[in-house]
Order: sequence, then structure tokens, then C-alpha cells
Amino acid sequence: MTLFAGLTFLLSFLPERATEKQRRIYNGENAVPGEFPFMVQVLADIEFDSAGVVTQNLCGGSILATNLILTAAHCVVRDVSGSGNRFEAQDQIYNPIQLGVWAGDLDDFYNQQFASVKAIIVHPDYDSYRVMNDIALILLEDEVQFNKYTSPISLPADVDIEQLYAEGSPVTVIGWGFTEQGDTSHLLQKLSYEVTSRDTCIESYGDQIRPGMLCTGSKPMERRSAIGDSGGPVFSKVGEKWVQLGIVSWGAEDQDESSFDVNTDVSYYKSWILSSINRISSEFVREYIVSDETEHIVLEDLPNFTYRHFTVRPGETSRYARIRIKDSFLTENSFISVYDGVPRQNNNQMLAQLTGEIQHVDVVGYSGNTLTVVITTGNSVKCDHLDLTLDLVNEASSEHRLICSPGYTACLDNLYCVPDVHFCNGVGICNDASDEITDVCETIKGDTNTSTYSINACVRDSNRESEPPSSRCVRISNSSPLIMSIAVLLGFLVFK
Repeated sequence: MTLFAGLTFLLSFLPERATEKQRRIYNGENAVPGEFPFMVQVLADIEFDSAGVVTQNLCGGSILATNLILTAAHCVVRDVSGSGNRFEAQDQIYNPIQLGVWAGDLDDFYNQQFASVKAIIVHPDYDSYRVMNDIALILLEDEVQFNKYTSPISLPADVDIEQLYAEGSPVTVIGWGFTEQGDTSHLLQKLSYEVTSRDTCIESYGDQIRPGMLCTGSKPMERRSAIGDSGGPVFSKVGEKWVQLGIVSWGAEDQDESSFDVNTDVSYYKSWILSSINRISSEFVREYIVSDETEHIVLEDLPNFTYRHFTVRPGETSRYARIRIKDSFLTENSFISVYDGVPRQNNNQMLAQLTGEIQHVDVVGYSGNTLTVVITTGNSVKCDHLDLTLDLVNEASSEHRLICSPGYTACLDNLYCVPDVHFCNGVGICNDASDEITDVCETIKGDTNTSTYSINACVRDSNRESEPPSSRCVRISNSSPLIMSIAVLLGFLVFK
């Protein structure tokens, strides 16, 4: 497993589509170490401040295989519009280097494992406003080693579905979310309750309950999942086998004891899960070996929440890979990033971070002969297309120079690009704080040639409903990723 050394990323500083409201879980119990070995923590949006405190978004997830995690879509997707307006939300899938997964006994250094993330696949019809199709898969860069503290959970067998999902059937939910004390728990919490019928749940939520949602709990709702439990499993036992029925998704305010927990129904999405498992390693992660003949890649009609990750290696070790991007267009919440070598949490050598109209950009590595390309799209894709040419050159780039799109400027340390509007706003974003250096800010603010691009041809339909459900995400501070003693920001996302 790799050592964890989180890095900030291009948009980790943008305002989240969130409002702060306190919620709690009541009457949970401490789980015994190893009792639920399929449970993992999914950490995202990793930032280090000057005091070494790491700030993260906390979610749960479940192990399906040594390299595969099931979680909620809202755990790996965020709004990058910065507008704060629920009707203008622009959801973007996380870049994998923003994520990490912890498995095992997280209260015991010697029995925990950390895995980097290689790929993400989100349901293409995920709707963050209505919290519909709230499901995603994570492919790990590092395989989890199965032992007493780490092992997979099963998907429900067709023959068991009717019994498992019947009203009143017992289920368990687990997580590190908020407790009755009003803060998150460093010990895994467990809560046993029951499946709620769809009709009963609709009486509480009306038409917010859509196909693919599973309600759990019983009135009064004094025992429930809470903030920080998002993405974790809702499960039962069939014989000696743990079976996952749901994924923690959203719920009512903690003061409301008349409404139920709402989860993603795993049985409803079972066929999507199985087909995505077959696709994630082949369609979303690829390697190209480039020889003297150029390789031409055209990606058109990209769907929402596209993820593409591919490495480009020269067939001759004495030569260097080059990527040419031309006559391309990506909507405002979609990006193509090119890295020198293979990006990881402790090795983020970004060479280009591009969005909008891309007329002609050549990228060549400077410290190695391999390049990695990461392509991500959001929820408002209408006309994205990429034209890429892969070939070889004889010389490496002479320096590490980060190429940014118009309207963005690279931090002086060349780690990532920052939107110009965030320079000199009193909030340090760059790791080296160069976005708050007076000379740099004045140069950017005074550059009248810096312009943004138009996306009028790719506008999003803003026909939305009035009252979105409340998600179960939490943003936390943690002085060490290894010791989950947490200082908490009392808040949770309200999806717009």
C-alpha cells in the first residue's frame, strides 16, 4: 500500500453546494474490530494546511473485490460551479488522485490498509438535486489484502430479494458519522433496524421517493444513519454470508422523527453494477504503446460523468511520448489533465489542465518518457469532444511548465491551475500561497487578454424541483489519516 500524502487539486477550493445543519445518529453501538470487514472509509477533497492538519470529505463504502469499492455517487462527485445556486449546479466527478480508501481496523495501525484510487464510474443518470441514481464504483490502484479485518460483501441473489426487502426485514447500517454527542466517531458505529415499505415511505416524503430508493427505519426515528455515513452499506445476513441491500444516501433533519432513512437500492442497480465491473478495467483504464506510427483518438458525444484514464508509453525507451490536443471542446465542468509519469497522491506532476475550447496544445514529459491522461466530465455535457494524437519525439521537455486554459493561471509551484477570479481573494489556495502574492495578483488582474470561453451552446436544463433531499456527507478535519480522532465541522451537504 502507498503512503498517504494528499494533495490539493484544481477545484478543491471552490465553494461546495452545501448548507450547514446539525444532525445526529441516536443509540448506535460500537462495532467489534473485524465484525464488518467489508466496510471502508472513502476520503476525498484532501488538503493540508500549514499546521499539517488534513481536511477531508468523509464517506463510507463496501468492498466487492480486492480492487473494487461500492459507494454513493455523491461521495465522488462535487459541484464546481462556485455559484452557490442550486439551479446552476455543475457536478464534476473527482479526479482519482483526490481520493483515498482506508480498509481494515482503522483504530489499529497494524491492521489497516490504504489504497490509492485508479478509476471511478458513476451512474450516468445520477441527479444530485433529486439524489437519484446515487451509486458509484471505485477501482483501486492498490489491491486490498483479504484477512480477518478485510473481506468482501455479496450482492443480493435474485432468489433472496423478496425476503430480504420485505417490510420489517432486519437490516444493519454502519459508519463513522455523527453520533448523539454531536460529533463523528473514531470507532465504527452499528445500528440495527428494519426495512420500511415503499408506500409508508412515500407518506413521509411524497414524490421525492423515486425508483431505485430503499427506505429503512421505524417511527419514531430515534435511531438512524447520519452525516458522514453516506456511501456505507445497509446489509443483512443470509446464512453465514453478509449481503448488501442498500447504500446510505439521504434523509430528513435529525429533529424530524417522522421520516425515514433513504438509501440506494442495490438490487435495483445490480445489473448496472455487474456490467460496470466488466467495463471499468477495459473501457475506462487503458494503456497505449506508441511507435513511429501515430495513434489518433477521437472521443465524441461524451456522456455525463465520463471517466477516462490512459497511459502513453513509447515503444522505444530512448524516446518520449507526446500528446497533441487540437480542435477540441470541453464544457465548463469537464477537464483533460496530462501528468508526467503516473499521478498519485505523493507524485502529482501535472503538465496540463485544460477545459473549454482547445485549439492546439502539445504536451511532452520532462522527467520521464511516459504520460498519463485523465479525462473527466460532469453533469451538463452537451457537445464535448476531444481530438488527440499520440506520437514520439526525441527530446524531453526542458522544464516543468504547467499549461492552463484561458481564465486560469498556474500556481508558482506548478502543481495545478487556479481560476483567475480566485487570485487575491484573501483565501490561500495554492500550496505555496502564490495566489495571494501581490505581484502575481496584480499581473493577473491587469491582464486584459485573459479571457474565458463561452459555453452558450452547451447550457444545462435548469428545470428543477423546489425541495432537494439532504445527503449524508460530512467535511471533517483530521490531524492524522492514521488516527481517526476527528475535529468536526457540524454540517452536511444539501444537494441542490
